[in-house]
Amino acid sequence: MGDADYVIVKADGEYGTISTGRTETFYGYYVRILSPNGDEWLGEDRHSLREALRKAAEALHSDGWTLLAIGLAPEWRESGLSQNSGWGYHPSHADRRKHMLEPPPREEP
Repeated sequence: MGDADYVIVKADGEYGTISTGRTETFYGYYVRILSPNGDEWLGEDRHSLREALRKAAEALHSDGWTLLAIGLAPEWRESGLSQNSGWGYHPSHADRRKHMLEPPPREEP
């Protein structure tokens, strides 16, 4: 597929926890992707923020979009202290942490 076959669109994303009930009991995690034209896609998971990201990416994909986020890369890892915070590590940026919604490293031709 050549460059003319796709367009990269910058979208906003948000993530957080889901609470339920009058006592605001923790229920799980969510990731919401918001397009510039107002469309939105939501991923939720009871145990994992990264899995919520994967579910949001699946929702986008079902509408013909591809989410480019470093947290979807198989090499992206969370530490014991960063798990479910949205922050982790990728080998291409081993010297610093990256947020899961940041763009992945560009592949060199």
